[in-house]
Amino acid sequence: MFLHMALGRPGEWSPGNTVTTVGALVLAAGLIVLIYGVIVSRRARESVQV
Repeated sequence: MFLHMALGRPGEWSPGNTVTTVGALVLAAGLIVLIYGVIVSRRARESVQV
């Protein structure tokens, strides 16, 4: 937000928009990895207990 405010111009893409978009993609990827890890660990735990 601050990069866009400092460097951006109205109606144009700015470095702040790029940083925000990349950050959102990194957070989404992290959540997907976390969900995958939870699912895999539960399956592994269930197979050991049986």
